[in-house]
Parts: sequence; structure tokens; C-alpha cells
Amino acid sequence: MYKISIGIPIYNMEKYLETAINSILEQTIGFENIEVILVDDCSSDKSGEICEKYSLLYKNIKYYRLEKNSGMAGKPRNKAIELATGEYMMFLDPDDYLLPDACEKMYKTIVVKNVMFVTANFIWKYIKEGTEKIHLKNESQMITFLEPQKALTMLTNSCCTKIVKREFILKNKLKFLEGMPSEDAYFTHSLFLCAKEGYYLNEPIFYYCIRNFGNLSETSNLNERFFTNLMNANRKIMEIFREEMQIRYYSYYYIDFFVYIVRKVLLSKQINTEQRIKIISEMRDLLSFSEKIKIDFNTESDKYEYLKIFKMKEEKEIENYVIKFEKIFEEIGIDEVKKIEREIIKELQEKIK
Repeated sequence: MYKISIGIPIYNMEKYLETAINSILEQTIGFENIEVILVDDCSSDKSGEICEKYSLLYKNIKYYRLEKNSGMAGKPRNKAIELATGEYMMFLDPDDYLLPDACEKMYKTIVVKNVMFVTANFIWKYIKEGTEKIHLKNESQMITFLEPQKALTMLTNSCCTKIVKREFILKNKLKFLEGMPSEDAYFTHSLFLCAKEGYYLNEPIFYYCIRNFGNLSETSNLNERFFTNLMNANRKIMEIFREEMQIRYYSYYYIDFFVYIVRKVLLSKQINTEQRIKIISEMRDLLSFSEKIKIDFNTESDKYEYLKIFKMKEEKEIENYVIKFEKIFEEIGIDEVKKIEREIIKELQEKIK
């Protein structure tokens, strides 16, 4: 049995795919201990040819092409789980790549700590700028539901930061959402709900390649359909927390999500003011689903203007809010917005009762 199976969802990634695969070939744990599962979501470029080439060269590389394009990474990742035979499961996006000792670090940690999953970190690699930034938090430690706010800061939504015991995935029928964004957030929090605890390794294991930094408002898929699907995905995430009676933990997650997405909504050039009003109204309603979430917005801090949306009831109020912040965000810039967001998230999570 292979020590690790690595699933890679692929759609039109001919420019980057070989770099991702080669980073697995060069792992210090020994490539003979790794199984690679390439799942092609009906690419129209040469991605399929690349997959086929590698699958013919190496017996431990499997290539599977879906019959119909699913539109998101969830279905290809689920297929990778289905085809995997390794003791543990990892995931990698086709436009990112692993550090040489990633698999060795993750395998040793999950075996020594004897947990169902380990979550680690990554390095932001800004391609156009030629710069890197290590994404690290806290010290390596156990994470548990007993400290939800602390756990959430270390967990990260990405499945690519994790190694999971494959038997645990199958036993608990853990799946990625299919056909919608936030598929890995759904998987990650389902995993944590089932496992109750895991281990956080404060080391990077892959390069997260950012190719459009500074142009977040021009990302082509940030349209109304994308945000609608995002809301639908978060309703499903909310339901898994509700089923496990962990609404309080969900509130920590959603505060983080809301603050992050509001910025994307306000900066996106793919939607107009009317669409922004509709989307933000839905986001507000989703957070106010439970009386168990009690957040005090009565504060003099200017940054809380950002979240006064929760007290707005009239559409005109929301419209004025959107127009105001469209202008503010354009004036102060992305970096300052992110700084404010981090402060908001920390303070709001501390206010959750």
C-alpha cells in the first residue's frame, strides 16, 4: 500500500500542471511511496495529453477523465478519493506545487501524533511581483473543538494544507461539495466535526501561486452566479454545523467568511450596484439565522461601519451602504482594507457568546 495518495483536480492547466506533478516526483519521502491521481474535468487544452504522458511513464500515476465538465474542483476531488488506495490522502491544485519535503513532514507528523488529520501551511508566491510570503500562525499544537476560535485560525479552509487518514474519510463518508465554490471549506469543516481534534503543523508544505495579485476586482468569475453559488455552499456548510449542534463554531467561521467576501463583492467589476445590494442582503440574512449568535455592534470605531449592514432593514439603507463602500474601498486600497478586515474578524469573534 502507498503511504500517501495525492489527488489533483485539473481543468485547462497545461501551463502549470507539469510543475505540480514534478514537485511530487521529487518528494524526499520517495516517489515509490506516493500514488498520484490526476482527474481531468474535461479540459479543452493539452492538460489531458500531459496527464496521459505521466500515467504511461509511472505506474503509480493514475489518469481519469470525467465524462462531463463539472465546473468546480469538488467532483474531481471526490473521484480522486474514490480511486485512491494509499493509507493517507492529500490534495494539490494543478497550478501550485509542493515543497520537496512536504509529504515526508506530513506523513511523519500524522503517524507520530496518531490523529485523523494534520493541517499545515503554505507560502504565497506572487508570480508577477516575484515575491514570496510565508503563511504561518501560532506554534505547532493540537487543535480541538474546546477552543473553536483558536482552532479556526489554524485550520484554514484549503484541503491542500492537509493530510487525512483515508479510512477515516471513507468511514465518515466525507465529501467535497460538487458544482459550487467553497467545496474544500465544506470538506474541511466536515472533517473537523467528525474528528473533533487534529494537529496543526506550523510549517509550509506548498507554494500557493497568485497570478493576479492587485487585480482582485477583475477576476473573471466574480459574477453574480459565483456569489449566488457561494451563498448556497455556505447554507450547506451551516447545515452540517447545525446537525452537529455546533452553531457557535459556525459563527466564528462565518464572520471570517463574511468579512472576506464583502470586499470581493464591493470590488468586483463583474457585478453592478443592484447586484451587490442583492448579494450582501443574502449574506446578512445568512448570518442572522440563529439567536445563539450575539454580536454587539454598538461601538464608536469607524471600522464597524463595515458591518452595520446587520442592523439594516430597508433596501435603501443597504444601497447607500454599498455605494459608500464602493468609493471607500477604491480610495484606501487593498492592503489597508485587509488590515481593517483582520482587526474586525479578531474583535467580532471575541464578542461571540
